Amino acid sequence: MKLVIPSYSLFIDPGINIGIAGFSNTNNVPIYTNLINCTRLDRWEDRIKFVLITFDLECKKLSKQYKKVYIEQPQFFDSYQGRAAAKSESLYKLIKVYGVIWTLLFQNNFEINEILASAWKGQLDKKKLQHRVQRRINIAYPDHICDAVGLGLFVKGIF
Repeated sequence: MKLVIPSYSLFIDPGINIGIAGFSNTNNVPIYTNLINCTRLDRWEDRIKFVLITFDLECKKLSKQYKKVYIEQPQFFDSYQGRAAAKSESLYKLIKVYGVIWTLLFQNNFEINEILASAWKGQLDKKKLQHRVQRRINIAYPDHICDAVGLGLFVKGIF
């Protein structure tokens, strides 16, 4: 009988709401999920400070068990929604947040692997993505956590 020593990987959906999913190589269902967000502050600058400080604390805690991280890399989609995101500065804000998240992961000694959204989910909208994740593992997750779980399932080859 072959002994399988579990290794652990984190999957991150970056943004003003950060979805996190932790997987073991021996299980197709996440062993850890979390959503870091802040809805109680009005200004974007205040919300993002809170979210990133909270994420840094989460990194320090999770770095004890997890070493490898997969993170969705921001990408411009040449579509109606993509152009709207660029005009509203949402894409610019996401890129700034992504850079800070990447830096926090680096400072906490994670091995960082970036995956473009188009590479793992193509043009799937949120509803279709949630449906596919639920079909694969029989569990429904909220929006940003679902993206992190979906990214994990993609890397595991079962998305």
